[in-house]
Amino acid sequence: MSLAITKAFVPHLLRCTSNTRFGIAWTGLRHYKQHKFKYLKELYYRRLKAGIPDEVPRNKQPNWNYHVELYALACRISTVVPIHTLQLAFVDKSYAVQMKEIEMEVIGSSEGDLVTEDDMFGSHDQLANIGRKFTTRYVEEYLVSQLPHLPSDGIQALVNYVTSGEKLAHVGERLGLSELVMLRDGLALPPDAVAKSLLAVIALIKDEEGQGKAECFVRDFLISQLVGEDLDDIYKLKDGMTQLEGVLAKLERGKPEPRLIDQFGQETLMACYYVGIYSDKQLLGKAVGESPEVATEMAARDALMTIYGIQDNRMHFDFNQEHSNKLESSNLETNKRSSVL
Repeated sequence: MSLAITKAFVPHLLRCTSNTRFGIAWTGLRHYKQHKFKYLKELYYRRLKAGIPDEVPRNKQPNWNYHVELYALACRISTVVPIHTLQLAFVDKSYAVQMKEIEMEVIGSSEGDLVTEDDMFGSHDQLANIGRKFTTRYVEEYLVSQLPHLPSDGIQALVNYVTSGEKLAHVGERLGLSELVMLRDGLALPPDAVAKSLLAVIALIKDEEGQGKAECFVRDFLISQLVGEDLDDIYKLKDGMTQLEGVLAKLERGKPEPRLIDQFGQETLMACYYVGIYSDKQLLGKAVGESPEVATEMAARDALMTIYGIQDNRMHFDFNQEHSNKLESSNLETNKRSSVL
């Protein structure tokens, strides 16, 4: 390290003792102030006594700029929706009612003209309803194209998972929507406000930039939540052996036959049975269990997951595939799939 860098980083720890021909010799020097230690110690114990301060939301801090944050959001989600239009997606019903009340006070109103929460003036509820219909329809269409062998109840379970209020609120909070929702003064953020704002943003993108851009938004931010999830945990398979018999009968294949492949430690507490499910001399699924019955049930579920295409080693979703204008063909595929399965 050069002399200049050394002097820049540690001027308070070193002092010059001698100046030789080859440079300057430096030795350590204590600059410890006892009053500073006592001061910091007192501040530490005062903070412990006062407790942890409440976290101040970003929109309550003094350097908050609402329009700048809206512009930053537009850049994050790669949209060209005008800022004044994008702001409509964050107007909660309570804020709209408050603005209506202020407007009535300014222009004057009779005593009978009261504003209720049913007043939809300027709120994002209508946009959220449009966005929910579009999102539900497209997610179902996309999943049908990606999982053509999954029955309709399985598709509906995945759609409900992606479009649930908790999942929409999770995505909205990660995008920073919770700080942008405009509420009535003194009102806490409702649980569904962030989800409604996200759906309203989807509706605005669809209106301003077209259906293709909105579909891309849903794929990138909502359907991508399925990546890494165990689809069999979302779509619960019950009574796997009976369900497998029905599926194979509709596919005109032989009845499932459980066969014991291997077994270990039958006389111990850690007994393990390895069972495979065969149909027409073909292995459909296999699993292990602590008893032959449990192993047979798990093997039947493994066979169903393989037939439905939701096994653990399945191919990932294709997020680059375009699905615009394919609703009619998807409905036909859904009807065919329902009639077969």
